[in-house]
Amino acid sequence: MNRFPSLMRRIGKLNILGDDLLRTHQALANAKPHWDTDALHKVQEHRIEEFEKNMEHAINDWRREDLHKYWTGYS
Repeated sequence: MNRFPSLMRRIGKLNILGDDLLRTHQALANAKPHWDTDALHKVQEHRIEEFEKNMEHAINDWRREDLHKYWTGYS
């Protein structure tokens, strides 16, 4: 079974989660002292857990031989 399409979808999801993590981190770093950031910290914690889970699946989905189907050049 070729896992390459699944891997690419997972990498796309990782990219979105990573962007969200960076954006939320920036928002927390620039938060005003009177802001209630507890909810934002909770969301960030959930995103980190999702990112770790998806990264683990992406690593498990990676198989070099799956790329052979898409190779169009000389061997």
